[in-house]
Amino acid sequence: MEKPNAIEALLRVIRESLPNIDLVPVESAVTSWLRQFELVPRQDMEAHAALLENLNQQITELETRLTALEAKEN
Repeated sequence: MEKPNAIEALLRVIRESLPNIDLVPVESAVTSWLRQFELVPRQDMEAHAALLENLNQQITELETRLTALEAKEN
């Protein structure tokens, strides 16, 4: 089963929240605005954030080791 499009899901929430208003212009504007962004699932974003945090920690550890090695040379 295909996952619902994030933009369509948001528009559905807006339609349900404001049932008595003509939302065609709003939907068009919101869709146009949101298509500018590369929306990703939260799980993907969190996985990438964790990976970046791990890489930053590794960089910090390597910088510490490099500083210690440079201090030994002098």
